[in-house]
Amino acid sequence: TPAEADEFVHQYHPSDQSDPSDLTYQTLVDKLLSSKTYGERWARRWLDLARYADTNGFEKDRPRSIWPYRDWVVKALNEDMPFDQFSIKQIAGDMLPNATPDDLIATGFHRNTMLNEEGGIDPNEYRFYAMVDRVGVTGTAWMGLTMNCCQCHTHKYDPILHTDYYSVMALLNNADEPTYHIPTPEIKAQQKAHAERIAKLEADLPKKFPGGEAAMQSRFAGWIEGQSKR
Repeated sequence: TPAEADEFVHQYHPSDQSDPSDLTYQTLVDKLLSSKTYGERWARRWLDLARYADTNGFEKDRPRSIWPYRDWVVKALNEDMPFDQFSIKQIAGDMLPNATPDDLIATGFHRNTMLNEEGGIDPNEYRFYAMVDRVGVTGTAWMGLTMNCCQCHTHKYDPILHTDYYSVMALLNNADEPTYHIPTPEIKAQQKAHAERIAKLEADLPKKFPGGEAAMQSRFAGWIEGQSKR
């Protein structure tokens, strides 16, 4: 920001405003690298590759709740995750041994495809379109190739064969797409508080029954006996 630029110039060189020393420059770089906005800035480029969006794209363009994947990318960049792990987790995080919730969230990379919820659609048709998109983005993001021509035919100038294209598609298509309810710390805390409140209320129930706990147990035992005789 302009304010940060002024701080850099005046704080370190208030008198002669000479060129900053190497140490001063390194201090500024370290400060920027340690900022949480570092991950936000560079995540934008990767999220563009991943065709990230908060809506479905087709027709009604309804909102989708995939923001945890966006946050995962920001966090991975801020933590300087090695690129091999960054890649493995996004392509097959769910297949890692003892996969963590973060590993499952990372696979959201391939859940960014457009979705069509129009009434008259054929779900299998749009499943196919999603696979085409996934093959294309995998080729672009990790191989630097446009896997488009080989979708229709093998071309003498294209290193990817027609059969290779559909081998990759078959691999990506061989997967379920469940809805994953993410156990965030906030939700876990709320669930724990609700469970404790429910347990307390249930423990107090006998005291609220007419006649007390003994009367309630007698009534319940009678109901059980009646059910068994049916």
